Amino acid sequence: MLRRDDARRAPEFPKGATWVQGEPVKLADPKGQVTVVHFWTNGCINCVRNYPLYRAWGERYKGKPLRIVGVHTPEFASEAPADTVKAKLADNTFTFPVVLDTDKAIRRAWENQFWPCIYLVDKAGTVRHRWEGELHLTTPDEATFAGHIAALLAEK
Repeated sequence: MLRRDDARRAPEFPKGATWVQGEPVKLADPKGQVTVVHFWTNGCINCVRNYPLYRAWGERYKGKPLRIVGVHTPEFASEAPADTVKAKLADNTFTFPVVLDTDKAIRRAWENQFWPCIYLVDKAGTVRHRWEGELHLTTPDEATFAGHIAALLAEK
């Protein structure tokens, strides 16, 4: 379901959070970038079905002020180990930053209830859109979400 969130600042990632890939991201200082924040867990089939989307966006928006950040919030203890998450990232050739949310503190701060869930944060650090569930390439829903990304990239 595509919904426009009430305009609110994107919750910051906690200091001391474990980043299993990439450098820590500060949403309070977006540096003129649009940010896609996606919540996932490596044992969720719906999350796995979104993987092609993240790879495609990485290619489509290469060189543009768009960054993708993954928040790995495990549903089960077997999904939580950092090595398990790192292996899944490598297997799927993901290069974007990923933070571990084993205690679900990030999930609570974002008031997120779903895997997968994608948030779109504008250049000022405000949550503007979100998508709950699978979002497939070459569908009207993905085209709509891509339109939101393009609109935010065009904003000054």
